[in-house]
Amino acid sequence: MTLVQIEDSELATLRRERDEAKSEATAEKARVADLTPKLESAEAAKATAEETAAAEKKRADDLEQSVAGAELATKRYDALGAAFKAKIDAIPSVKEALSAQAKTLDNDAWEARLAEIEALAGVKRDQGAASDDDNKDDKDGKDAIAALNGGTFSTEEVARFRPTPDPSGSTMPSDQERAATVGKLASIFSPPKANAGAK
Repeated sequence: MTLVQIEDSELATLRRERDEAKSEATAEKARVADLTPKLESAEAAKATAEETAAAEKKRADDLEQSVAGAELATKRYDALGAAFKAKIDAIPSVKEALSAQAKTLDNDAWEARLAEIEALAGVKRDQGAASDDDNKDDKDGKDAIAALNGGTFSTEEVARFRPTPDPSGSTMPSDQERAATVGKLASIFSPPKANAGAK
C-alpha cells in the first residue's frame, strides 16, 4: 500500500464533500420515500378516473343504443298493417318478443321473423283493417239475416246483446252464435206473416 500525504485542509475538504454527499443521498431517499405514496395515490386516482370515464361512456352508448332501438321499433311497428297488429296483440307473448326483437334485429333477421309470423298467423304484414266497404257489406249481411228472421231485432240491437257470463268459466259464445240465437228467438216469437196468396 502506498501512502499519500495531503494537507489537513485538503483532507478536511474531502471529508466535508463526503459528508455532504451522504447528506444529499439521505435527503434524496427521504424525498423518494415521501413521493412514493403520493405517486401511488395519483396512479390509483388516474385508474379510478379512467374506470369512471369508461363507465360513463358505456352508459351513454347504452342510452344512445336504447333510444335508437326504440325509434327503430316504433318505425318498424308503424309499418305493419292493422290486421297483422291485431294478430300480434292477441298473443301477448308474441307481442312482447316481437317488440324486443324490433329493437335489436338487423333488417334481414327482422324480415325473416315477420315472414315466420305471416306463415303462422295467415296474415300478411301489410294487411290493413277491414275497409268501410267491407264493414258495410258485413252490416248489410247481418241486416239481411235479421230480415229473414222476421226483422224483429236490428243489427245494433244484436250487437248490444251480451248474455250474463257463466260463473263456471265456460267460453262465451261468438258474435255469430249470439246473432243466430237471437234470430231464431225472433222467428219463434214474431207474429206469423199473412199468406202471400190470400186476398
